[in-house]
Parts: sequence; structure tokens; C-alpha cells
Amino acid sequence: MYAYLRALADELDRACQAESAARIEAERLRQALGEWRSRHARCWFVDPHQRAQPRTPNRGPW
Repeated sequence: MYAYLRALADELDRACQAESAARIEAERLRQALGEWRSRHARCWFVDPHQRAQPRTPNRGPW
């Protein structure tokens, strides 16, 4: 009985450690994503095919 309880306690301890490591990693990734977002807040993608076309539907000489 005591051996089973010790094994169960060890397994629970490993699960708690794994959860703690996962939470730390998730927080690190969340912070990195926030930093990336703030660095790239003013960046925007310009499609080269879309840029080549005129912005107005009028294609006459006026």
C-alpha cells in the first residue's frame, strides 16, 4: 500500500513539475509574441501585384 502511495506521489510530483514548466514556457512565448507585435505594429504587407495596378478604376488619360 505504501509503495503504491509513494509511486502515486512521485507521479503527481512529476505532473506538477511538467505543468509548471509548461506554464513558464507559455508565459515566455506570450511575452515574446507581445514584443514581436509591438516591434511590428507599423509594418504591413504590400502585395506587389496589387501595387502595380492603379488605385482608381478610371484608366483614361485624365
